[in-house]
Amino acid sequence: MRNKVIALVSNNIATDQRLIKVGSTLVNNGFDFHLVGTKHRGAPNLDHIPFKTSRTNIFFQKNFLFYAELQLRLLLALIKMPKNDSILLANDLDTLIPASIISKLYRVPLVVDFHEIFSEMPTLKEGSFQKKVWKFIETQLVPGLKHSYTVSNSYANWFNESYGIEPEIIKNVPKQQAAPKHSEASTQKVVLYQGAINFSRGIDKMILSMKFLDQIQLWIIGDGPLLEEYKTLAKDSGVEEKVRFFGKLTPAELKEITPKADLGLSLEEDNGLSYRYALPNKVFDYIQARIPMLGSCDLPEIKDVIQQYQIGDVIENHNPEHIASKINSMLKLDKQGFLASLELASKELNWENQEEKLVNIFKKAANA
Repeated sequence: MRNKVIALVSNNIATDQRLIKVGSTLVNNGFDFHLVGTKHRGAPNLDHIPFKTSRTNIFFQKNFLFYAELQLRLLLALIKMPKNDSILLANDLDTLIPASIISKLYRVPLVVDFHEIFSEMPTLKEGSFQKKVWKFIETQLVPGLKHSYTVSNSYANWFNESYGIEPEIIKNVPKQQAAPKHSEASTQKVVLYQGAINFSRGIDKMILSMKFLDQIQLWIIGDGPLLEEYKTLAKDSGVEEKVRFFGKLTPAELKEITPKADLGLSLEEDNGLSYRYALPNKVFDYIQARIPMLGSCDLPEIKDVIQQYQIGDVIENHNPEHIASKINSMLKLDKQGFLASLELASKELNWENQEEKLVNIFKKAANA
């Protein structure tokens, strides 16, 4: 049986929690796992990662030239590597070209992890050259895939309806955590957003909602291209004292800070299919931190989790005053009243409950 997995990813590996969990699980189940990434936006230390890693240089750091160079760099890296007894793992469409070429040339089984619908990301403008290229790649490489998985039911249904494949569902959930000790109640309440600082995340609306809220702080954790713009927005809107930007934190720091919040926010906007069907990591991080959440009604996967487990509420629109009203309503409820529901959700929505399905996908590929 093939027991070596060579995984490809376009990032610099350091903070890719999903791939670190995937690699660790496969190593613990007898696979040899080697993750190949890039030096995109730096090359942070990888000493915390419990499996083999390597990173290729990348000259272009953004836009279409980055992705064009990425294909060549990853292809050359794969050509140089021994592929006997191996399985290839492509993470998303942006690594599927080199993985598909090597899979066909060397008859190596291929597994694909679809983190999103890459061709439907809002950064790809409708009718643009880039979108047409990615859509073409998708139509050429996705049909006929035998081994694949994705993060949500909606994504799986879309790939099935669009290309006739049947991805397994491996939710992007954290490892189960013991219930943290919550701090004593304070007159100053905290609402929290964690994740990428980018457009269509509802972050600007969160900031503007603070104009209608008193004795409440908004904590924004993460980094991204719009960080400075949102800092300026907070200042220009007169809510600078109510909004705290933490920047990018390590997973350990995030685990310590998240439980201190009274409410988690996941207010992504419906900006294309990739966002509409998303199930963001932060939803599960809030659950493991045992904090209730306010989610977006535009995203069915978020809404379903909140309503199924009764762990919060959803907004009806992204008007800042409406968001403020919903935040106020949630904070008037006793946080302790959600703990039983959050405890149940934490026991079901964790990585340990995904591991057996994940290992079986690679066992099937190994025996193909």
